[in-house]
Amino acid sequence: MKICIDIRSLTMPKTGVGYYTNNLINSILYLDQENEYNLFYYNFFNRKYEFDIDGNRVSSKEIKFIPQRVFNFVWRYIDFPKLDTIVGKMDLFHFPNFTMMPVKKGKVVITVHDLSFMRYPHFTEPKNLKLLKRLFVKSIHRADLIFADSEFTKRDIIDVYHIDENKIQTVYLGVDNKFNANITLSEIEKVKEKYFLPDKYIFYVGTLEPRKNIPALLNAYKLLKERNKGLPYKLVIVGMKGWLYDEIFQDIQRLQLENDIIFTGYVEDNDLHLIYNGGSLLVYPSFYEGFGFPVIEAMACGIPVVCSDKTSLPEVAGDASIFCSTDDYEEISIKIEQVLSDKQLKKEMVNKGFQQARKFTWEKTAKTVLSSYKELVQ
Repeated sequence: MKICIDIRSLTMPKTGVGYYTNNLINSILYLDQENEYNLFYYNFFNRKYEFDIDGNRVSSKEIKFIPQRVFNFVWRYIDFPKLDTIVGKMDLFHFPNFTMMPVKKGKVVITVHDLSFMRYPHFTEPKNLKLLKRLFVKSIHRADLIFADSEFTKRDIIDVYHIDENKIQTVYLGVDNKFNANITLSEIEKVKEKYFLPDKYIFYVGTLEPRKNIPALLNAYKLLKERNKGLPYKLVIVGMKGWLYDEIFQDIQRLQLENDIIFTGYVEDNDLHLIYNGGSLLVYPSFYEGFGFPVIEAMACGIPVVCSDKTSLPEVAGDASIFCSTDDYEEISIKIEQVLSDKQLKKEMVNKGFQQARKFTWEKTAKTVLSSYKELVQ
């Protein structure tokens, strides 16, 4: 088969979709010695990108398009030119980021990570919402197969868009092998120095945006401090600014937590697992997740997790997490305190977390995807 995969998400600071695309391609190229792969991205002003993939297995590492903005406009509104007229005839196209480019021939696969833009439209930037809805509807109806990150996401797609469930396949994501507990103290100390991290901290990982419910974490942390004078744990927030993040900084001032919160900003790929290992507890009170990478990554590093009881998180976390509501600050703070103060509970959560994380590997993901490619093209 000749397979074309969209890797545009790798040309920007990686968030969830970028990590998904990178790890999926790495695993596919490692396992598959038969098919031919072509990768494409916008080549903006002839800029060169370095991709963390096995370039020797890629038949076309770079496809030089006209400047990005031109193609964005043309493809959004005209559906022309067809992608296969640019990259050549393909048996299958895989678009890992919700929406597809126009293609003339060949099977089409899209990956849908969540439907937050439908369930919580106010959590999506208005300038992107209308366009995303329009392109997504076209994409899911044109696609021959839809990969969903979880059973929750699959049910959500069926419920909102009434898509035939036989057209949707749940394909769980994996955990990168670097997320493990085999880390030296010197490595942890170096990353703490680099990001100015304290000795003890609880932490959150993810983009600063409304959907992640960071204000609830701040309020819960304030209550935790009030009940525990001289609390030795600072709160570390790991991730880049998304949008509508001003409320977070306003809450920090209102709650007088300026000396207790550390923002790392965007963290380099090779540092993130070390920050996990240096922490004591991940708190993830998100309103809506299609999978929830940080939860399973923390577990793989031997870090206990308190996360919300909403959407896909109970499915992914299993019995290895302590769950909380998204809007009860008192409950969140009590759950945090419960884990930090109970050594036996923490030990049990760590052991269960290791077992849960082992269920999610990129090798499993890639094998499922490859099998689906083959079945679809036959």
